[in-house]
Amino acid sequence: HNNGIPYDYLIGCNGQLIYDCHGNVLSRSTFELSQVEKMTAFAKEHNYPLYFKFTDGYRIYCNRPGVEAMYRKYNLGWDHLLTDDSASYHLTELPVGGVVLGDPDVLCTYRDENVALLEFGKGECDVSLCDVNKGWGLEVLCERLGISLEETMAFGDGDNDVEMLDIAGIGIAMKECSARCLEVCDAQTSDILEDGIRHALQIYHLLEE
Repeated sequence: HNNGIPYDYLIGCNGQLIYDCHGNVLSRSTFELSQVEKMTAFAKEHNYPLYFKFTDGYRIYCNRPGVEAMYRKYNLGWDHLLTDDSASYHLTELPVGGVVLGDPDVLCTYRDENVALLEFGKGECDVSLCDVNKGWGLEVLCERLGISLEETMAFGDGDNDVEMLDIAGIGIAMKECSARCLEVCDAQTSDILEDGIRHALQIYHLLEE
């Protein structure tokens, strides 16, 4: 929304990237070279859409049409969507997150002890480090700001938000959230497209009506 609530800090890429409203990076947890190449080989073997998050944008490593179809589905902006035909940009800079799309029954067979595929839609998975999540990111941010977790409020709707909702002082699940979010949240608000965050902030008297 044009009248949306501005943010001071953002925890992105499932906690692997934390930055402020000026674009300054506060924390960055990258994949290792071997992890990127293993995921890329898996995607190319099945011709699955795959892209990774780099400083200058999202670079498509495999099956651009499939990535574009997902962007149309979620009405995402195309400004930072780049194609890397050589699938080699990680040799210059290691990425901080990724997305792979494919058959759920095949995706669930992927094995890497340090990399997890977190489903946010059927056959749609975030590629993330196992020991990093949004809850960990919230802890890092709180430590940097000198505040306690009890002073925070978190919002989420997917399984990749569970750890953050669980440790926040107040965890708010969005209307169309996953079952795991409902299990750990303190309350539930309306859909994100119905200004659910604004409504919750008003209910807790953190934002004027």
